[in-house]
Order: sequence, then C-alpha cells, then structure tokens
Amino acid sequence: VALRVLSRLYARTGERRFAEEADALIAALSVPIAERSSGFHYLMTALEDHLSGEHGPRRYAARGKVRAEAGVEDGRLVVDITLADGWHVNAREPLQDYLIATELSGTDGVTLEAIDYPEPEVRRLAFQSEPLALHEGRVRLSAPMPEDLDDRSMLPLSLRLQACSDEVCLAPETLTLSVPLAALAVADAR
Repeated sequence: VALRVLSRLYARTGERRFAEEADALIAALSVPIAERSSGFHYLMTALEDHLSGEHGPRRYAARGKVRAEAGVEDGRLVVDITLADGWHVNAREPLQDYLIATELSGTDGVTLEAIDYPEPEVRRLAFQSEPLALHEGRVRLSAPMPEDLDDRSMLPLSLRLQACSDEVCLAPETLTLSVPLAALAVADAR
C-alpha cells in the first residue's frame, strides 16, 4: 500500500522525495521479493504502477500539473484535460511546426475517428515572440465510440501532450488511458 501511495503522490505532485522513498522501499524489499515473489501480489501490482505509470481512466502528467480523465458521456468518448493555473498545452494544430501537438488516439488496434478538439486560444507568451495556439484550464476532447469493441474489457487510449508555463516547457509525455467497457454498458443503460 505504501509503495502505491508514494508512487501516486509523486505522479500528482512531482515532488522527487516521494519517488525516492518508493525506490528505497523497493530496494528494502528486493531480497524477500526475489525469494518468493508469489507472496507479494499487491506489491507487484504497485511496482508495475511505479515503473510504468498508473492504469485506468485517470492519469497525471507534468509533475501533477495536468490531469486527464477518460469516460463516456451521451454515448461519446470524452477525455477531460485539467491544467493547473499558469500551465497550458499546445493545440491539435500548433502554429509552429516544431511544437508538440496535443493528440488523442486509440491503441491496440482501436481506431478513433472524427475527434473533436476545441478551438484553441491564440496569444503571445512572455518567452515567445510569435503567437501560440494553446489550451489552458479545462480542455474537453470527444469522439464517437469506436466500432468492434465486443471482445475487449477495456478501451485503450493514448494522449500525447506537452505542458508548458510562461517559464518552462516540460518534456512531451504520452499518457495511456483505459476506460473499462463495463462503464460503457452502465452509461448506455442510462
């Protein structure tokens, strides 16, 4: 439980001390894990989350400055991106070709079509002489539900973005989101 909490605190806050404490916990338990890994089921799933990131419909990026959450609303797939004050992501079609676009896609053979991206705000920032097409605050992406999901338990999505403030641009990140298809059945029943 401690490993999972430390990993999630690091993902949501970006405070390096949480990652260091998680790594120390793994190191302290490495011998017992190696000797009988079958006795550490929950710890092994927490270890997977620590190394690969959380799984599920909600993910965090940019040291906790960005939260992305996927779900279904009115029969459409939606991904809500919430940015901390003072932070932004580039639009789907940035004005400069060297900027990282915000892109939503399906993975593992799932294709998303007709994705709706909101209109970006176009403005100049302190560090850039040219105007930028960007999103701040809350951004909602949506798409029709993909076809042929019958044999899947999860709808796998990929969200690529790069979070920036007026002072710094962080490295681009790709978040893997998984929407349980049971949630789709509940949404359809409503």
